Amino acid sequence: MPRLLVAIRGDRTQSEAAQLSGLTQSKISRAEAGKFPFDEETAAAYARALGAEPAQIRRLVALAAAHGAENMTGRKQLIRSAHVIQRRLASLEQQTRLLRSWVLDVVPGLAQTADYTRALLGEDPGERWWAARRERLAVVDTLDRELHLLMSEAVLRWGIGSAEIMAAQVAHLAELAGRTTIRLGIVPLDTIHPIAAPRDFSIFGQATAMVATDVGTTFISEPDDIAEFGSAHAELSGLAAYGDDARRLLDRAAQLYREGAASGPVAR
Repeated sequence: MPRLLVAIRGDRTQSEAAQLSGLTQSKISRAEAGKFPFDEETAAAYARALGAEPAQIRRLVALAAAHGAENMTGRKQLIRSAHVIQRRLASLEQQTRLLRSWVLDVVPGLAQTADYTRALLGEDPGERWWAARRERLAVVDTLDRELHLLMSEAVLRWGIGSAEIMAAQVAHLAELAGRTTIRLGIVPLDTIHPIAAPRDFSIFGQATAMVATDVGTTFISEPDDIAEFGSAHAELSGLAAYGDDARRLLDRAAQLYREGAASGPVAR
């Protein structure tokens, strides 16, 4: 949707597009950035106001409809629909041979221990959710898939649950990093980065991407958008530590949590 919105706007500024459509410039900016896409009615009205071609209008409305169907919003709705999202992820992970992901401050789902997951959720999501999660975790043990997991070092620094839970979680990440089918990269915090850290996302092969926010989960299938996520993943990969360098970051975090488990609650 973002590229199509930019194409429809053409040479006009966002402010000019706002005057023509009656929307605010900030709303147009957010939609073009992919943060808050238009609903179907708004998409149609906006495209017509800017004199878009009929094919462009139909395409924009179709993208808005797809986003509305696949974007789960609202915490209560997310909790009720969580098992559906887990099943969708399991299906995507089973179909792809290459999974690329980036996380900013939470261990990726495929790499979480059960105790870490429980502490993260803060409530029991129900047996259907756990069954779907177990189905997803089976992918980690499949030899014909490649997982390229990227994370910020903040994932290791942000303790969840207890020092014991975190020590076990970091040890699990170290074990996963030693597998031949998993490439684990950690972007260190103690350096200057040329880009801002993006929100969490995953790319399933070349066909689908998923973006997670505080209030929703969106699945994206537009090729141009997936290509942009692929470029972002490649750029983040260039900033990440791998192999022995990644293990040193894991060892440092594990030691801090082991010391915290021995002395009491981890200082925050």
